[in-house]
Amino acid sequence: MFLKEKYDDTCIVTNYAVSGCPMLKKCDFPLWNEPDFAKGWAYAPDICFIMLGTNDLKPYNWDDHKDDFYSDYKAMIDTFTARNPLTKFFLCLPPPAFAVVWDIRNPIIANEIIPLIDSLAKTTGADVIDFYKPLLDSVQLLPDKIHPNAKGAKVLAKIAFDKIVSSDIIHEVRTGGTFVTNLKSSVTGELRLSDKVTVSWTTLNTNEVFLNGEKVDLNGSILRSPTETTNYTLVAKGDLTNDLLTLVQKMYILRLAKFTASASTRSMFVGDTSKLKMIYYDQNSRLITDSIFAVNWSLTEGSGHFVNQGDNTIQFVGDAVGTAKLLGSFRTLNFSIAINIKAFPTGVELENSKSVPEVYPNPFEESLFLSIPAERQGKLSIRLFDSAGRLCKTYSIQISGSLNHSIEMLTSDLEEGLYIYKLELSGESYSGSVLKRNDH
Repeated sequence: MFLKEKYDDTCIVTNYAVSGCPMLKKCDFPLWNEPDFAKGWAYAPDICFIMLGTNDLKPYNWDDHKDDFYSDYKAMIDTFTARNPLTKFFLCLPPPAFAVVWDIRNPIIANEIIPLIDSLAKTTGADVIDFYKPLLDSVQLLPDKIHPNAKGAKVLAKIAFDKIVSSDIIHEVRTGGTFVTNLKSSVTGELRLSDKVTVSWTTLNTNEVFLNGEKVDLNGSILRSPTETTNYTLVAKGDLTNDLLTLVQKMYILRLAKFTASASTRSMFVGDTSKLKMIYYDQNSRLITDSIFAVNWSLTEGSGHFVNQGDNTIQFVGDAVGTAKLLGSFRTLNFSIAINIKAFPTGVELENSKSVPEVYPNPFEESLFLSIPAERQGKLSIRLFDSAGRLCKTYSIQISGSLNHSIEMLTSDLEEGLYIYKLELSGESYSGSVLKRNDH
């Protein structure tokens, strides 16, 4: 906001800081290992602000590695200078800590961190921005005693802005250099053989760009299907300078490292079916979706049989009451799953002595028959539900006359499995279960 008011749109500000990261390379979460550090380096800033040290002074970082702070800090300055030799630096003194929170101790800031940063500024010729002394009497701006609130952040921004203006560094910066500001792959980490990858790039102040010697757009992307580990080198040429970045895309050959199976049901009736959907993972824990492996399934306990053995989605049919234990095997890999098989429900008990409709045969195949005693008349309706409660078939008819009725309901379109029927006749309801088998 302050820069825009004074310099309009001539300043572009980016932030590649990562909360909680120290400068020290040998510590818990060094900034050096963060993706944003690489992005900041690739950006090649004209002016670089470094504000680090507060997280370095935690005992488990500082006590064993404080002797490395100066050299690690200097290495960061040198790293950015190697990227852009014309970079100007501001080294920021951390704000005070008003209590020991998250193991952050103010005496270390005042007596060790700040003197080291001052010394670095003298050695490298960098400017210093002091966030320590101006905030010594401003504990209200750091409500958790360590981090500034929104008002505190604005105060810090104003301190930095005043330093930029007083140093006149904006007008001292030499601009117009050519830079590759970004070169990245669409795949994070190693690329699996047979996968495609998009390599994209952006450049600044550039006349010509070459990717591995091939002329390409100044900013763009290209689709590749590498068959081995590949280095992508992007060269940008401009009026004042040239620049290049190299991206290494590593490859690996897929092998099955783990497999599991999800069952459509872990509890079913005798004769019902549970579908086993195979899930595969490679050695980098990536999901494999384009391959099917010859996993062999066997029954180690219980009674049942498999359908579509060797397919990506196989089916297990329970043949008897009990617990069926299934074992899948592929070379040295194994995965087990247990399925509970229950007996058929017996249906409802009648509270009157009327003869009742009969549903047969059980199991059934192409047709299901309804036998209606002669004395029963009126509207008959029957509904079939699968084991998941979904309505699969309905049938209705008006019953009249003095003879027994036998009614056929075609069922060739139904899948194998257990079905629950709900039958209504003259205001009375009956229910039960029947098993569909496709033996042909």
